[in-house]
Amino acid sequence: MGNYPNAAGWKEGDTSRAAAKTIEASGRGRNLREQCLELFQTGWQGTSEEVSKRLQEHDLSIRPRLSELRGLGLLEPTGEKKRGMFGKDIHIWRLKSEQGVLPL
Repeated sequence: MGNYPNAAGWKEGDTSRAAAKTIEASGRGRNLREQCLELFQTGWQGTSEEVSKRLQEHDLSIRPRLSELRGLGLLEPTGEKKRGMFGKDIHIWRLKSEQGVLPL
């Protein structure tokens, strides 16, 4: 899984591993994690879909970054859910600790 949650991870397969390595090598993974964290540091709470809209990024780029931030102990689900665009309930996220900073 590489350096997860400090960097993009993968569960299995060469394509997943290659994608994780590419997003981290480009700096895009870290940049998206930082943008997500900054949004939550304002006190805002929202779903991955709402984060995607605010940052004008695809949800498939944002969901893994939120999981990484959760793995770092920086985000947590509020316990509430909202109906997502595909009719399924999805987590509402919030900042876990205002003391938290993104590790280098």
